[in-house]
Parts: sequence; C-alpha cells; structure tokens
Amino acid sequence: YRPILGVDFYNTASYVGSLSRDFAFRFNGWKYNWWGGMPMHLDYPSLHAYLNLPLLSFFSLPQAVQFYMLFTCFLFLFFSYLLFTEIGKDRVLAAILALASSFSIALYGALVWGGSLPYFATQFFLPLTLWCLVKFFNTKNVRWFFLSSLFLGISFFVLPQVVLCFLIRISFFLLL
Repeated sequence: YRPILGVDFYNTASYVGSLSRDFAFRFNGWKYNWWGGMPMHLDYPSLHAYLNLPLLSFFSLPQAVQFYMLFTCFLFLFFSYLLFTEIGKDRVLAAILALASSFSIALYGALVWGGSLPYFATQFFLPLTLWCLVKFFNTKNVRWFFLSSLFLGISFFVLPQVVLCFLIRISFFLLL
C-alpha cells in the first residue's frame, strides 16, 4: 500500500476529520489543531471540508476525500462539456474536447503530484462560471450573468487563489 502523495491530502483529511469530531460553523468555530488552535474564520477556506462531511457516513475518511475529489473532477469535465457545447454548438466535438482535457496535466497534476486538493477540487468553478457567462452572451438573459456571479462568489469560499488567478481575469476579458 502506498499513500497518496502531497501534503494537502493529509491537511484536507485532517480538516474534514476535525470538523466531523467537533462540528462548528466558520463564524463561531475554533480549530484545535497545531498546538493551541485559532478561530476558524481566520483559517483556510473550508467549504470543501463541509461538503465532504456527508460522505463520512458512507466511507472512511481517506475514501471520502478521494471520492469527493473524483466527484469534483467529474464536475469539471461535465461543465467543460457544457461550455464547449455552448461555444461550438457541436456535441461530438465538445465531448472530444472534454475527454481530451481529462488527460491534461493541468487537470490532474494538482491531485497526483502537487497534492493540492483544494485547488484541484475548485477547478470546476472555471468552466461553470464561463459556461454561465457564455450562456448570458448567447441569450442576453441577465439571470445567467447573476448565476455566474453567484458561482464566482461561492468559489471565493472554497479557494480564493483560483478565483483571483483565473476566474476573475478570464471573466473580465470575456466581458470586454
């Protein structure tokens, strides 16, 4: 048996385990790790840990984290397919492009080599937000724009680095 590489697998699993033992919300919680702890609202964004909690009733802690990562990978590929379909209007080409993106090191590199699980799990917000923006441009329905803004805001609670590095820049260039 060989464990998963990367320090964030341990951090993600320990964060989910800590929340399962001592459940608290971010605004009133206390993280007891690291020799004393700190308020949870000052800690790393933890929406992924909260979304992992229901899986603990079906799987062990490492299995729940692994299943959640596979689920977010599926979401990335699904929303990539929807984005490619909306842009190109060709479902076969969209399926080929989504399948090709599943073999990209940019998708799975953070999972298997870098071990950056929060980054890996947050990637699905990129095609989701862009799909909503493209739907807004194609239909001129303002609901799609607000939905894109909502998903952009939710992704801040997951991992702000992905939002600041990719989502805001790409969304800004699309709006120009």
